[in-house]
Amino acid sequence: MDVPRPQTVSENYKFAINDFEKAAELLPYFSELAVEQYGRPHKTAAWAYVAKASLYNAQYEASSLNDVIEFCDKVIPHHQLMAEFEDVFKVDNNWSSEYIWSWTSSEVDGSKLPGVMLENKGWGLYNGWGYFMPTIELFKEFEPGDKRRKTTLLMPGDEFMFLGDKREYYSTTSESGMQFNKYMDPFKPADAVGKLVNPDGNNMTTRLSIPLIRFSEVLLWKAEALIWQGKNGDEPLNQVRRRAGLAPVSNATKEDLKHERRCELAGELTNRHFDLVRWGDAKDAYSKPLHGLKTEIKMINDKIEITKVDTIQIWEARTFNPNMHHVFPIPLDEINSSKNLKQNMGY
Repeated sequence: MDVPRPQTVSENYKFAINDFEKAAELLPYFSELAVEQYGRPHKTAAWAYVAKASLYNAQYEASSLNDVIEFCDKVIPHHQLMAEFEDVFKVDNNWSSEYIWSWTSSEVDGSKLPGVMLENKGWGLYNGWGYFMPTIELFKEFEPGDKRRKTTLLMPGDEFMFLGDKREYYSTTSESGMQFNKYMDPFKPADAVGKLVNPDGNNMTTRLSIPLIRFSEVLLWKAEALIWQGKNGDEPLNQVRRRAGLAPVSNATKEDLKHERRCELAGELTNRHFDLVRWGDAKDAYSKPLHGLKTEIKMINDKIEITKVDTIQIWEARTFNPNMHHVFPIPLDEINSSKNLKQNMGY
């Protein structure tokens, strides 16, 4: 990388925005793709990435919020929410009306995220890794009656299907005692392994394509841009809330928007960390410890029973310095092999 660094972060975002806008001019709509072309870039995906890059740029140039609204409005007429939140995360709905862009996956290759979130060793039935775990703090974020909570989280005692068997959820390996539930659909049938799930437990991909941008997030981007401009973002935000079974809010605030993003997109590849950074919330969020559940089980009449559940701390408070940690360090190998590349401040 023997070129000078841009003077501002905005130059990087604008470079990406220009590329996405040009791509959108050249690409077809998703509806114009043949089935065998599904997964290829299309027009509304490019527009959605213009909106996302503009939203990120808005922390440096507030005028970018106008572009967020403009490009969300280009996307919105071509998509709609599915009726039920839980249906978004089913293999049969990989290309639903809510689809905008995903990590196209199969039982042969693709995203390992479903296996990464699955119980470590999969109760002896499949090689899950159990790396990403929800917390009590996330559980408490959901309002009473929010249908998204059950779809998002597996809590001790919850019933679920796994490889053809109805089970009650418990964990002996998860530090938080809970598991994300959004990506469990391909693991449900008895014949899942080899048909919907990779038989290689070291490459545990599934036929569930992992959302990178879906329509509900576009609605929340528009709501955010409106609210940050001091305008009313109730209409797009309440579309998302109604689907979750929740009452609408009036004159939604920034806190309402942040809450809705966390509940709607929990456990998805939607850049939660960068949300906290761009909102200026990372220092406070990371300064608090995180908690989970410790579950005790035993065999009663040849059946596993949960006998005790306690709340425990699973992660210590961390120090986040906004003047340094808002960006990552550049790998030393890259700096050493370049004439112009300088390390980010503080590292």
